[in-house]
Amino acid sequence: MLVWEVILLVDRSFRLSLAERLSLGSVLPKEGDIITVRVLLKLREEVFLASEEIEKYDVKASSDGSVAWNAEGAKFSRQYVWDSVKVGFVKKVLEDLNAQHKLRLDLLPLYEYFVEGKETCVEAKVSNVLCKKRVEVLRLCFR
Repeated sequence: MLVWEVILLVDRSFRLSLAERLSLGSVLPKEGDIITVRVLLKLREEVFLASEEIEKYDVKASSDGSVAWNAEGAKFSRQYVWDSVKVGFVKKVLEDLNAQHKLRLDLLPLYEYFVEGKETCVEAKVSNVLCKKRVEVLRLCFR
């Protein structure tokens, strides 16, 4: 019991790019019980793009459903510190999508981070080639 309480108090620090935030926002459930709705409200407030970000990074949605932003937005990532409740919630959403065979390509980096425990592209101090490839894959999904 004491070990579980300690685990619940551990926060997780990570960064999400604009593309990852848009992808995550697109799969968050829209309904649930009271606890789910409260967690969702907090997640949406944090993940969805603020009007200042939309203006600063010139975020535009086209009629075909694609989303684009300027060069500064392509480099931007936002720092998050989430408790185990938020992290567990996102992990469960991604696991459910995988189990239903509905996991999309743009969700792969999020799945790898939240479910498989791999570092994100922004966190990993790997070659620029790997990071650029992931960004290219994410951009293709939003065209």
